[in-house]
Amino acid sequence: MNALIVGLLGAEIERVRSDKDFTARARKLLERDKELLDRLAR
Repeated sequence: MNALIVGLLGAEIERVRSDKDFTARARKLLERDKELLDRLAR
């Protein structure tokens, strides 16, 4: 069962990594959130 789950997760991770629109949106959100976290840390 673990091997099945690991295989499915691996396939999903590869699918998401190849989705250029998703990765661009995620990168933009991460940059925005990093700015917010940096401000809170000051």
